[in-house]
This record gives sequence, C-alpha cells and structure tokens, in this order.
Amino acid sequence: QTCALPIWSSWSFIRGKPTEENIKAQAEALIANKLPDLGYRYVNIDSGWADGYDEHGIPKPNLTTFPDGMDGLATWLHSRGLKLGIYLGPGVNQKLYDANPIVAGTHIHIQDIVNKSLPGATLKNVYKIDYSKPGAQAYINSIVQQFARWKVDFVKLDFVGPGGGVLPADNRDDIQQWHKAIVRSGRPIW
Repeated sequence: QTCALPIWSSWSFIRGKPTEENIKAQAEALIANKLPDLGYRYVNIDSGWADGYDEHGIPKPNLTTFPDGMDGLATWLHSRGLKLGIYLGPGVNQKLYDANPIVAGTHIHIQDIVNKSLPGATLKNVYKIDYSKPGAQAYINSIVQQFARWKVDFVKLDFVGPGGGVLPADNRDDIQQWHKAIVRSGRPIW
C-alpha cells in the first residue's frame, strides 16, 4: 500500500546527517509555514538517526546528534502537534550478525534467526530473517516495543522488495511480521 499521508522526510533536505537541532528547525519551519494545516504532521527521520544496536540488537539513537533521544524528540514534536517517524531497513546487517546478541526475553541469538542464503533487503550485506525460526518474531516485537516506548508514530521499512534495489529481496513476510508487532504493541504506529 502506498502511503497517502503528507510527510516531511529528512532525506529530501538533510540526507544521512540528521541532528536533533536540524530536525527541530525543520519542524519549526513546517509550523511557521502552516504546513500542518495542510496535513503535514509527520516529521520522518531517514538514515543517520541510529548509532548501532543495544545488547539485544535493537537500534539505538545516536545520543551525540540526538541528545534527548528519540523519546525526547517525540515529546517535543507531540507538544507542537507533530508526529515522529523513523526509517530503518529490514533484515539483519552484517555488523549485527557478527555481534550476535541475544534477542530480548529469549535465549536465542541473532544468528539463530537468520537465513544467510537470502538477501534481507535490496542492499548488500543484509541477511534475511527466517520467521519460521524461534525468536524471529520476538526480535521484531522487541524493536517495535522500543519504538512504542519512544512514542514513534510512523515506521518506514526502507530498501524492501520485491522490485528495486541492488538485490532481489522479497520482504513481504517482513512487512507482515512488523504489522503483527505493531498491533501487539498497542501503539497506533502508521
């Protein structure tokens, strides 16, 4: 399904170098130009917001560029009638695979939920999550639960297939599992 929401995306202007300061400046410009009156309420941060992963493989914000964290930014945006969106790719990248953390609330390691023979995204060096394996859904649930704690309002899975990109990934099952995790979280995330 195509997103029919009017959104502002950091990629269009800031590319992969967002900071809390420049995201807030852009949000203030949206407000000053009355764009929320036209439906532009989503302030979406593309590449560059994360700084690796926590001990369970959950993406963590770059606290150097986002000193208030994603939850602090969400609170600030919400106080102005705006919503926070973040982007991330599906699958497990090589760096996370090599670190091999334990999925939160389980005894299962990241490498146990991966099928290395299939691309996990339309980019190189990303492995496919095999949702038939124990712990795979728990991993996605743990990421979405963190996003819900941060009060994220929009999640875009980037570099998904079929179609496009460098590799012929098929991420339809990823989309289904993310949807299940969002519903389970109880937070209305688009």
